[in-house]
Amino acid sequence: MYDFVQSIAPAAPDTDVNFNITWPKVVILSSDIEHFWVGSYDINLLGPTDKLDAATTTKIFTETIQTSALIRSLPSTFIAEINGIATGSGNELLVTCDMSFAGPDTVVGMIETAAGNTEGNGGVAYMVRRMGMHRAAEYLLPSQSIGAAEAAEAGWVNRAYGSADELTSAVDAIANRMAILPAGSLNATKVAIRSFGPSQEQINADLASVNQPECKRLHT
Repeated sequence: MYDFVQSIAPAAPDTDVNFNITWPKVVILSSDIEHFWVGSYDINLLGPTDKLDAATTTKIFTETIQTSALIRSLPSTFIAEINGIATGSGNELLVTCDMSFAGPDTVVGMIETAAGNTEGNGGVAYMVRRMGMHRAAEYLLPSQSIGAAEAAEAGWVNRAYGSADELTSAVDAIANRMAILPAGSLNATKVAIRSFGPSQEQINADLASVNQPECKRLHT
């Protein structure tokens, strides 16, 4: 999934997006692995002793941050089609997408609090935007994982579906509808909607909160 997002990204992180080329109007992020969408990092990477070399760990985190930034900024609508586990980093990815829809095998959750850390990369900011401060606290503070129906009711995902076929059909219907609409108006609408989301400053604050000293102490 990361490789695909990078394949439609600018050649360099600081390069402006080229709107003179044809971008896909819709990108659907799904998984062929049964009961699994996108999981979390190995929490050992956040511990006091890095299980990998420091350069590799830094690269992993940097690439994940860049992927989320691309989803926010690219002139394509990203739809998360989830029918499996989407926790930790997977949850950060799904709440960053423009829409998210869940099948019966979906499990969404924020595990970082239980692991002695905080959800960075905009995860907290997007959760609060989606469901309100108090409802977000109900799930974030106790590291509560839930299924598709409750996630839809809480506003964590757009809708829940009773079967994988219903999920795919619904997502495809939205994508097919958008495919006949003007690309320029789709992008302009995405930009307008995104202006009500978390600011870059809030996302940066989320990132800065990860692996603070008080969190590190819980790993010892």
